[in-house]
This record gives sequence, C-alpha cells and structure tokens, in this order.
Amino acid sequence: MNPEDRAQALRREADEVLELIRLREHCAGIGELMPTGSYFLDLMMYPDIDIYLPPASVQGMMALGARLAEYECVKELKLDKGWAEENEDLAGGLYLKAVVAHGHWERRWKIDIWSLPTAISAKKQQELVDLKG
Repeated sequence: MNPEDRAQALRREADEVLELIRLREHCAGIGELMPTGSYFLDLMMYPDIDIYLPPASVQGMMALGARLAEYECVKELKLDKGWAEENEDLAGGLYLKAVVAHGHWERRWKIDIWSLPTAISAKKQQELVDLKG
C-alpha cells in the first residue's frame, strides 16, 4: 500500500473508531472536540488520532474516561496531569489516552485527547491550519 492509500485508509478507519466509541457525544459535556495532528492534516501513517478539547477538570476527564471504559474495544485508558507541568507550552492542560482495538493495523488505535487552555490549543491548531494551507 502506498503512503497516500495508507493515509486514506487510516482516515476512514479513524472516523469509524470515533463513531464506534461515540467520542463526540461523550465529549459534549466538556465541549466540542477539535481534530488535530496527522488526523486533521489527512496525513495519517499510524492508527493514531489527536484531539483537542476545551479546558476540563480532572473530574470531567475522568468521567469521559469512565464512559469510554464501558466499550469492550477500549483496552487501555490513562489520565496524565503531570506532563503539562514539565512543558510550559502546555501548562494547565490534561491528557487522556485511549487505546482501542479495531481494524487490522500493526498496532491498536491510540487516541490522544488533550484538554488545553483555549489560547494554547488555538495557537497550536493555527500552526496546522497554516501548514495545511
């Protein structure tokens, strides 16, 4: 499979995964999710989806994780609140990783959900918008 075909196949399956676990619906209490990274750029090479969310509390992110944990295909969840302290650029953020078994790639899907202050996510997203042109 050439890189363009792989990216298109991954993008289609990424959409399936997000629908399978109803991520948009489960994030509604926090706010609208914003696709970012290679998923946003349509340049996927691995089963990896990056999402920005508006600022959320630890309790809000834990509640999101609890809803995702109810799906049989969700095999791993991790909440990390320490990485933001180590990286000034991401201060005030939370990170939730969900690992989803779906499809036939060399590894499971990883969904990186970043809850960041709006100014930070907007700045980072604008960089990708400029790249995408």
